[in-house]
Amino acid sequence: MDASTFDNGLTKKNYLLGRHTTTDRHTTTDQRLAPLELSLISDELLASYIPCLYDTESDTVMKIVIPDASLSRLPWVRIRAGEDLRNIPASGGCYWIITDEPIKHCFNSGTHCPVVLPSGLTVVYNGVSGGLRARAKQHLLRDDSKGGFGSTSGISVDLLKKEIGFTKSHTKWMWHESGRQDKHKLPKVWINGSYQKQTSKHQILTTLSDEEKDMALGREELRFKNGINVLDTKHQPYSWIFIFVPISVHNIRDYIESEWRKEYGVPVLCTYKSGR
Repeated sequence: MDASTFDNGLTKKNYLLGRHTTTDRHTTTDQRLAPLELSLISDELLASYIPCLYDTESDTVMKIVIPDASLSRLPWVRIRAGEDLRNIPASGGCYWIITDEPIKHCFNSGTHCPVVLPSGLTVVYNGVSGGLRARAKQHLLRDDSKGGFGSTSGISVDLLKKEIGFTKSHTKWMWHESGRQDKHKLPKVWINGSYQKQTSKHQILTTLSDEEKDMALGREELRFKNGINVLDTKHQPYSWIFIFVPISVHNIRDYIESEWRKEYGVPVLCTYKSGR
């Protein structure tokens, strides 16, 4: 069943689909699919099974199809104002954020990232959430006053203003002086055709706007703001689009997120290949 069209109804149960080898009377081997409830699967067996949904009314096993690289069959909303959030469901699901704004830093290895789509847009982040509409607001319509506090956001693109303050666990490092760079997880920057480790403050400054560069001068510690506001002058010229698929079962959401990254790459603003 296509991930763009299903949601978990009351009659559907959460299952893993496992392959069991059997031998028929002609001594040939047959691979059959058998649904087993998640609660009955041990961690050791988990790697040999794939998630699916089993409809108890129709006695049907429904396969989960991972969206393609361009997410072509999924609904999307371009965020240009607060009213646009109304077009995103409040329910849980998987989501992807794409943009044509240049992002010149990367929080993962940078060796396998999504390619630029024919439209000129690139998937820069993907995740899962129990509330898609609220998550879109946290990522893309973030007030400066909440840039260092509140719920976390992986959309780390803007410099956190010094006067705002922050919670350490909610913001990511951009740069740190005093020779302690290796002790902090700094993003890689785009240099000569690949993402490379920072060796100077100047390198990360090249990823910022002129206004942010002025604010960064003389500061030994630089952190990213928690989320962005697409209405800011820096982001207004670009498209920021929220693509989503409603899915109410959390481990199915996690499976789609992980498998999509394995197939098409880890977006530059994501820290891990899978998981949080």
